[in-house]
Amino acid sequence: MSTKYTSFAVIGAGNVGVPIVQNLLSRGASVVVLTRLGSSTNSKLPSGAKVVAVDSTSAEAYAAAFREHEVQVAISTVGSSATMAQYPMADGAKLAGVELFVASEFGSSTLGATSGHGGAKEAFARHLAEIGLPSVRIFGGALMHYIPGLVELQSGKFRIVGKGETKISFTAIEDIAGFTAHVLTTLPPSELKDAIFRIQGECVTLREVADMYGDTVQVEYVESLSNEFVTMVQRGMNAGAGATGGTSNDLWEGHQWKGIKEVLKIA
Repeated sequence: MSTKYTSFAVIGAGNVGVPIVQNLLSRGASVVVLTRLGSSTNSKLPSGAKVVAVDSTSAEAYAAAFREHEVQVAISTVGSSATMAQYPMADGAKLAGVELFVASEFGSSTLGATSGHGGAKEAFARHLAEIGLPSVRIFGGALMHYIPGLVELQSGKFRIVGKGETKISFTAIEDIAGFTAHVLTTLPPSELKDAIFRIQGECVTLREVADMYGDTVQVEYVESLSNEFVTMVQRGMNAGAGATGGTSNDLWEGHQWKGIKEVLKIA
């Protein structure tokens, strides 16, 4: 067992994956990025990262890549709609002797969820436990960068489902990535095994977010939005699912967490 992790595989090179890779490399870690066969390489990936295309349906293909690059920790950053794609990743990691698997969470807590994307993520967490692969789950609430889409700001209005009075945790993608890299490279493996981390940059209601925009947008209270999935997300937040409590923030000692106005550049 390692005393500190230094070798990582990041699966997925999107909005969350790329900054995680950047943060790991800045901490001196060895990083290989695993992509699907035939997919194009993200031009934002730093030059220090090795990029390897694998058959994303094959546990054996993942296992071969993990072994070749002596991966200790596998980090999945696939989107919520691709949760099922994590099963061959995890099975391959187990075959290759990978020590830790970071599941693609990063948003609101999915603990105890039984349906939808949250239920799929909870089922995958059970799979990791069943195959005996230690895991990490990181919950950051709603991503600050996605607030405009969450309230359909493109319509010219700030649309809130219900009353918008429930506190919600919001975290910047940069902070999620930085925290992930920080704990994975500084905490001993014993403190990472089956760990659950809860972080937040700011905890406010949607009404309070709307107030940040001042008179530049009109607030509209609605029963539903044009996008059914986003409606479901807001309703879940109204029920309290969006608050993490930020109980793990102190693990990143001295870090200044970004706020909503800074991230969205609200004057």
